[in-house]
Amino acid sequence: MVMIMYLLKCSNSLLLKLEHRARMARCNQKRTSNIMRSATNDQKSLHRCVRYKARIAYDGTHFQGFQYQARPGIRTVQGELQDVLSRRFNQPVTLVGSGRTDTGVHARGQGAHFDVLLPPDLIPDIGQLSEHEAKIQYTLNRMLPRDVRMYRLEVAHVFQNQPNERRQVWHSMCTSKGKLYSYRFSTNHIVHPLERFTRTHLVEEIDISQLRRVLQYFVGTHEFRPFAGMIEQTTAKNMSKIKQQQNPKPEQGMDEIYFDEESEDVSEINTVRTIYRIDLVEESQIDGNYFQKGNYRIDFYLKGALYKMVRNIVGSAFEACKVKKQRYDEEVLVRLLHQIPSSYNVHLENITQNETFKSKIIYTRRDNLAKPAPPEGLTLEWVFYDEEELKEVLQSA
Repeated sequence: MVMIMYLLKCSNSLLLKLEHRARMARCNQKRTSNIMRSATNDQKSLHRCVRYKARIAYDGTHFQGFQYQARPGIRTVQGELQDVLSRRFNQPVTLVGSGRTDTGVHARGQGAHFDVLLPPDLIPDIGQLSEHEAKIQYTLNRMLPRDVRMYRLEVAHVFQNQPNERRQVWHSMCTSKGKLYSYRFSTNHIVHPLERFTRTHLVEEIDISQLRRVLQYFVGTHEFRPFAGMIEQTTAKNMSKIKQQQNPKPEQGMDEIYFDEESEDVSEINTVRTIYRIDLVEESQIDGNYFQKGNYRIDFYLKGALYKMVRNIVGSAFEACKVKKQRYDEEVLVRLLHQIPSSYNVHLENITQNETFKSKIIYTRRDNLAKPAPPEGLTLEWVFYDEEELKEVLQSA
């Protein structure tokens, strides 16, 4: 009995010693982590934010558009780029593109920028910029998948923590002057297999000469609401989120909050856009090559585009120029574009590029019966950041 009591006393003493040692170890670990955290913060205070600008090219066939989506299993261009950039610089990196593209749409010269924190010893000097930029571009392209590439990577700015500094720095979206979109299609009986992901095959016959004339109606500044997708749906969704934030109800979920969509004036959204020039180019230039016959390209030089605007314009133009089975004719298309009420007569020969009916918006996307053109034919060719370059291109024949 005495032996048992002695063993219990020894075990209790041993447990107390072990508990004391564990407590001291936790205190030391916490003290060490605080020291390391303060040292890390001191080091980060010496870091500088560096902005890089670049061009992006990608084959959009296997992407669910450009914009990042948080849902698992959704592959996007922005998601792939941000993942590689974050691993390359060992920090979370957000990429800002010059715009968004839909699922299946391609790009050759889309603009983008991203900011990273670099320690002083890694910030390149002016004389070493080209070597620094080439090294980063090389490693990024080695890490990226084969259907997306980054090129013309440059250091745009090294921030010095000056007031209003970010407002004066190069921005891929805010400093753009214009964009060039190209839509490729074929009226041939078959499409070359190598172009099946980059050229749309038109099965129904269209009048090319009429198409060339109809496309010129869209040149100028117009109200493009009938040619923009998801304006009403997006407005309703945004207003629902705003109202939920203003009047939160813990007992209700997002799907249980309703409001009268008609009470919100969606016409307040600015859907006026400017198209500088539209060219219909015949690409059938190689004689004797059967696959080259009937290939065309539509070039859109514009300031900016609404969601699915270019594809809706092309689809509407195709619909109005069909030889058979039209959903509407050329007159209806002009009425939609210029917001001309049905009580007014349309005189096609008197329509000018910048003519828009001065009244409340009466036509929306729901009034346009044409389907958007398929996405595989559309490519964002270039984003212009130099106004002189854009003027030179627009003045060229």
